[in-house]
Amino acid sequence: MRESVGVIGIGAMGLEMVRHLIDREFKVYATDIDAERLASARALGATPVKTPKEMAQKTLFSLVMVATDSQVVEVTIGPEGLLAGTKPGHIVLIGSTVHPRTCQTVAERGRDISVEVLDTPVVFGLEGARNGKLTTLVGGNPKVLEQAEPVLRAFCREVIYMGPVGAGQFTKSCNNMLHWSFVVANYEALRLSREWGIEPRRMREVLLQCPASNQTLERWMTHNLTWPQKDLRIVLELADECQVAVPLHGLVQQLMRDLTKDMTHGLMNTLDE
Repeated sequence: MRESVGVIGIGAMGLEMVRHLIDREFKVYATDIDAERLASARALGATPVKTPKEMAQKTLFSLVMVATDSQVVEVTIGPEGLLAGTKPGHIVLIGSTVHPRTCQTVAERGRDISVEVLDTPVVFGLEGARNGKLTTLVGGNPKVLEQAEPVLRAFCREVIYMGPVGAGQFTKSCNNMLHWSFVVANYEALRLSREWGIEPRRMREVLLQCPASNQTLERWMTHNLTWPQKDLRIVLELADECQVAVPLHGLVQQLMRDLTKDMTHGLMNTLDE
């Protein structure tokens, strides 16, 4: 049996990570506010715990896979969070996609009690999680990454070091800004194709052989449309902080509001018929 790993947040992604960790013979603890999700983790072989604080007392590594910045803060530095129960040397892996400053805040608090923090957001989504072929973009101390890499390799095919804490999240945000731009561009091209009389399925097949090909188009029917507004909000906040104009992505944020409704209610599927 390898080291003990805790997973906080047993959503679709978190559950797949639990499965891969157990397959790699890690001792896995899990916690979630949703009892059904926690039961799913238990069914895979994970040991449920009530709070992140309790989890930290039993593990060397904790993987955070909650949805928002406020939830990351709550489960790490809140009253029942990880830092309230950790011992020196504990390593917190923030796999949630959040603002880089959120990870830096947690890292600063952890530093006071000799707890290490890496930001480890992942790309390639649920399909990558199911196949164990995610890529993680890492920010933090490279020596700490050496310790944590076997945990990340349980569900990732690539572990890419980007720099200090926050650099992984910043890189993920750059990926996201391009991804959502591609979603808008691909959608408009396929919709125009349909109206002109060329089947979107055929147009997509041909465009994938052209210079405009992109992975977002290649994975067209697998996109999760839950998070464009959160992702683009972070992008625009980072741009404002850096005093860099990104007018295209301000427009993409507006377009995705309406586009998400259309694509969620069937237009995305009809474009692939």
